[in-house]
Amino acid sequence: MEVNKNLIIVGATLATMAAVVLVGFATHDLWKDGIGTTRADRPTLAQDMADPEVRALPGETDGLPFSMLADQQPIRQQLQNPKPTDPKSMPAQAAQPVQAAFQGAPQQFAGVQPSPVTPQFSLPEQQQNQVQPRDQAPNQPTPQPWQRQTTAGAAARMGDVKPMQMVDTAQPTPPNYIPKDLLPYEIHWQGLDARQMTTELARKLQMPLWLEGLMVGEVTMNAADSGMLGGDVIVALEDQPIVLLTDLHKQSRIHRHKKSVKISVFRKRKKMVGNEYAMRRLTFVMHGNPDVGLAQLEGAPMIMPGDPRPHSDRGPCTKCHAIGKGFELTPDPDLITLPPPPILKDVALREARPHEDRGPCVACHVIQ
Repeated sequence: MEVNKNLIIVGATLATMAAVVLVGFATHDLWKDGIGTTRADRPTLAQDMADPEVRALPGETDGLPFSMLADQQPIRQQLQNPKPTDPKSMPAQAAQPVQAAFQGAPQQFAGVQPSPVTPQFSLPEQQQNQVQPRDQAPNQPTPQPWQRQTTAGAAARMGDVKPMQMVDTAQPTPPNYIPKDLLPYEIHWQGLDARQMTTELARKLQMPLWLEGLMVGEVTMNAADSGMLGGDVIVALEDQPIVLLTDLHKQSRIHRHKKSVKISVFRKRKKMVGNEYAMRRLTFVMHGNPDVGLAQLEGAPMIMPGDPRPHSDRGPCTKCHAIGKGFELTPDPDLITLPPPPILKDVALREARPHEDRGPCVACHVIQ
């Protein structure tokens, strides 16, 4: 029992001595690393190179709060010698070092000076010339003052059209189309107007289909004095047959200096033969003042592009009509109605109308 107590005492003593030795070594290491010393008394990284486990890189002149192992040399070399970059890859302002990023960083204590490190990418060739200084950029164009461009000037420089040829094409309108060989549409002579008698007119007016000549549409002046009426069909002049408008024009030229001429017409009767009126032939003497003169040919009225055909098919429109506008007054003056004139009160009371009964006079007239 006595022997066991002695062994326990010896073991405790040895353990205490070992602990004291370990504490002493630890205190010595801490004191060596800087406890109780100033920054100037601390060993530099170069002095630690004697330790085979820790090796600093050559060229160190200042202490570090850490130790850099030998296998970290590539990192240190990358910090000291960054990879050179193409000056065209970024503008010059981007290559300036950011000093604030190195304040208090490990690179500052390791003696690494910041250098301009730029991202490794390349701009397109078109943009590289833009980031170069003005005096070094190749083929730098000289700035020109801005000038307002016009459509006519730009088109003329491109060689498309000349300025005088520029037109407003917002709503293109074709020019008036006047055919070279228009057929005559009607003829005027001494107050009458007539047009070509056709099968279409014969059916509409219920006249014989065999009838040929010129249909009189209206008579005034000397033609009316001769006794002709609207609806007569001229068939002869001075015993010469008239079938076409050009026939009457030719005969009027021959007899234009005469004081009077004989005109033969067919006029319908009231009697019907089947679905047609019976016809009779009449001859009238038309006097001139002083002579009968020359009959005048006219063409069909001008029509607008795309107008619907108001009659049955008579062939191409350009056979008789010019296409366009501006050759006739619109609306037709004959269709313009003037306002009724004022009338006296006694006339309105007597209802002495010079026209048909169209209601009370006050509906259209001003009563005075």
